[in-house]
Amino acid sequence: MITHLFRIISLVLVLAMSITVFAQDNSTSSEGALLRQYNTVDSVELVQTETATQLIIRSTLSDGCDFPVVIDSERQGNMWFVDIYRDVPLATICPAVLKTDEQAIDANILYEHIAQADGTSGVIDLIVVNERVFHIERAQIEGTGENVQPPMLLSPWYVSPISVIRLETVLADGDMSLQIPWAPLSGCEGPLVSRIRPVAHAETPQYDVFMYQATDRDPASDACPPPPMLFTSVEETIPVAHDPMRDATFSWETTTLHYRQQFVDGFPFDATWLRNPITVQPDGITATVAESFPPQVFVTVNWQHGGPCPARYYEVLDQRNGNDVTITITEVLAEGTICGRALLPISVNIALGAFENGIGSITVNGVEASQ
Repeated sequence: MITHLFRIISLVLVLAMSITVFAQDNSTSSEGALLRQYNTVDSVELVQTETATQLIIRSTLSDGCDFPVVIDSERQGNMWFVDIYRDVPLATICPAVLKTDEQAIDANILYEHIAQADGTSGVIDLIVVNERVFHIERAQIEGTGENVQPPMLLSPWYVSPISVIRLETVLADGDMSLQIPWAPLSGCEGPLVSRIRPVAHAETPQYDVFMYQATDRDPASDACPPPPMLFTSVEETIPVAHDPMRDATFSWETTTLHYRQQFVDGFPFDATWLRNPITVQPDGITATVAESFPPQVFVTVNWQHGGPCPARYYEVLDQRNGNDVTITITEVLAEGTICGRALLPISVNIALGAFENGIGSITVNGVEASQ
């Protein structure tokens, strides 16, 4: 067991690999890489006039760089998601000065009815601005005079955390999704808010996964009942606007999923995929500490694998429990795929992030790394 950060440093100085199937750089330091910086939302206000309805967003920028503020908005069912951010080049050094920003967005979408899955129609109930949730309180009276729209107010709602069990990619017809089993952590009921937001645009794009329940009561107060003793997990499928031919990293709190594609002759869009957990018998599990603050830890896993194979991809899921790390490597093959019989050495490099107080055990597919 690796028991302390400095013991790792003494054990490993150079990370070496003889043959690497995963040769992609997982960092975001490639030329032209952009870091998406989301504004800190200070207040959101709904302003209605005789001719229009606007959403006023006041926010704070994290630095004094003069990059344009971008607003993306998208409706999903009865929710309206508004993202406000800047794309800043990674090599940019910005003045350490906070700046304020105010944006006005056309909010007439709040009056539009859309068909629901159950055949009914409805309007937007929730507005999510950079993961802050607001519920729309609609007056039970009709508008009068020139303002024919009924008045509306915004009420801030609470975020109730959930437990994500695992992350899995789903590929079908050229599209990518994440399939996420989850369970509630409180007895408060409310709609599930699920988002996948880009964080860095680089050689290997990075995404953050947001999932929680929106409630009108504080989940930490007595107004919210305790969670049930027994519960059944629920699966949520979230579409991802990502090219399946490129690697990607998806992160949710202390869980990170690395998607690494290996398609020799292009993506077999019409294939039925089979998930096959690899029984990794590592030739070596090596941890390396970068000279940074806080110290960044990387682990390299080597094993022998049957191949070559024309259509496969790998998922590397690393999860942290305190200072202990559990890594699961999963191979996904297209149904009917015929792979070569020759054993090939494979090496995968995984960035585990920062461990200020040292790292504990590292387990890969049930195999614990020796000291």
